[in-house]
Amino acid sequence: MKEAVILVAAVAAALGITAGLQSSTFKNSVGSTAQPAASSEESISADGSFAHNLDMLMPRDKNYMFSPFSIKAALTLAADGADGETLAEMEKVLQSGDINQLNTDIQALTKRYESLEGTELKIADSIWLNTDVANKTVFNKNYAATVMAFFNTEPYTVDSSNAVNSINNWCSEHTNGKIEKIIDRSDFLAALVNAVYFNGKWEYQFDKDVTQKRTFTDRNGNKTDIDFMNKTREYNFYKDNDIKILELPYSDGKLAMYAYLSNDKRIDIAKYFDKLDSTEVKVSIPKFKTEYSAELSADLQKLGLKLAFDPNAADFKKMFEDYSPDDNFYIDEVLHKTYIDVTEEGTEAAAATAVIMKRMTSAVGEKPKPEEFIADKPFGYCIADRETHEILFMGEYAFAE
Repeated sequence: MKEAVILVAAVAAALGITAGLQSSTFKNSVGSTAQPAASSEESISADGSFAHNLDMLMPRDKNYMFSPFSIKAALTLAADGADGETLAEMEKVLQSGDINQLNTDIQALTKRYESLEGTELKIADSIWLNTDVANKTVFNKNYAATVMAFFNTEPYTVDSSNAVNSINNWCSEHTNGKIEKIIDRSDFLAALVNAVYFNGKWEYQFDKDVTQKRTFTDRNGNKTDIDFMNKTREYNFYKDNDIKILELPYSDGKLAMYAYLSNDKRIDIAKYFDKLDSTEVKVSIPKFKTEYSAELSADLQKLGLKLAFDPNAADFKKMFEDYSPDDNFYIDEVLHKTYIDVTEEGTEAAAATAVIMKRMTSAVGEKPKPEEFIADKPFGYCIADRETHEILFMGEYAFAE
C-alpha cells in the first residue's frame, strides 16, 4: 500500500519592467525525461555551483527559467525532516553546509529581502497535512518547531476535498497570481510550500521611445524580428574571448540581472560575479516573456540526490510521528513552475517548486568606444544578489516566438 506525500515549495518573483511595444510570450512544459543531457563540452562539474549544475540539465530546444533559490528552499524544508545518509546527501547536493547552516542562510536571506528599498521581494512558507491520508500521523513536534523557527509557519490541515484548491490558492496569493497551479492531486500526506514574490524596477530604465525591432537569430539559425530595448551608459561589464557579461541593476541597489553571451555554451555565472568592472556599454536586449514548467526528480538524482527518492532507503521519519513501524517516506516528484516578463521598466518573475513525497507501507581621459552587448542571439541570464551572490532565478532566451 502506498500513500502520496507532497512537499510543496512555491516561489514567485515579479520585477517591474515597462514596455510600450509588444513582447514575445513563451509557454513551456517539460519533464526531466524529455530534457537532453549536457553535451560533451558542457557537463556537471564537481566544483560547479548548485545553480550551474542544475542549469546544465535544462533543455536546449526551448526557452526556460528556473529558480535555484525556490528549489533549494523546498528541499531544505524536506531536509529538516531527513536524517542519516539521506540528510547528508541533501546537505552535499545543496552545497550550503549542514542543515543548520541551510536553515540559517534561508532565514537570513528572507530577513535581508524584507528590507529592500524600491523592490518588493516577499518570501512566505507553509506546511500542510492531508488528514484524509494521514489518519493518525501528524508532523513531528520537533520538526514543526524547526519550521516555525526558521520559516515562520505553523502546520495547516486540509482534506482530500479541499487540498488542491487550498494549496494552489495559497500559492497564487503569494506569487501575485503568476503561479496559479502547482499541484493537481490530493493523494498526499504532507505538502511543504515556499513562495516568493519579487517586483523591482531597473536602476537605469530603458526608454520606450527607443525600443525598436531587431532580428534575433535563434539556436537553430531561424531569424525573427522582435522588440529590443536599447541604452548606452556605464554598466558593470566583463568580457574575454569566450563570454560577455552585463549587469543590469535594480533600483534597490542589492539585486541585479546578469545577462551573458557565451558562444551558446552554459557557464557557471557565479564564478564571474567578482570580475565585472564599470565601463560604458551599448546595450541592445530583447523584451521577452517566458513561462516554464518541469519535473526535476531525475535531474536532482543526476546531481547526486538519490537516497531521498528511494522508497526503501530514504529516511524522512523525523518529519512525522504516530505512524506505523512499517511506514517509510520518500520523495516521489519535484515539480517546478516559473514565469518571467522583461520590459523597459524592470522584470516580473515567479517560480513554484513542489516536492511530492509518498509514504510506503511494507517497507578618466579620452572617452573610449563603448563596449557592445547586443543580445541578438541566444543568451543566458540570472537574477542574483549583488552582495551575497545568491541566485534567485536563472534562465536562457534562445528562441523568439
